Amino acid sequence: MITNLQEREFTTEGLSYLIKANKKVIDYAKLRKMNFFNRKQVISEASSYQNGLFIHEKIKIDFTKGYFYEGDFYMQDCYCSYKNGTIKAKNAVYKKTFVEFSNLLLLQDEKKYHKFIYRVDLEQTPAKPNK
Repeated sequence: MITNLQEREFTTEGLSYLIKANKKVIDYAKLRKMNFFNRKQVISEASSYQNGLFIHEKIKIDFTKGYFYEGDFYMQDCYCSYKNGTIKAKNAVYKKTFVEFSNLLLLQDEKKYHKFIYRVDLEQTPAKPNK
């Protein structure tokens, strides 16, 4: 078990993301017994971050459990502030260009919205020129 860790990923533009966590659990015995059919479940149980913070330049997400799977970072029991509202989600997936929340509650101006999927784009798309 690793405690109080920080992991970063850098790109040519600068810092892509930062993960801060209280501890990281790695169970190599479970990873060696990986089955083809439940690979995602084995990885989440054997190698996961506990009680962490995912930081990107546009968004900060608190999570209770997070793990990498096939190049994406999966988070469970997420909470974050975005623009003028807060998001509470059961699951979130960080992919290189966006974060996708699933099964969430969006709180905005004392109103509650239940959504199945909400996507936050992290890259700025260039504006389309007028013709």
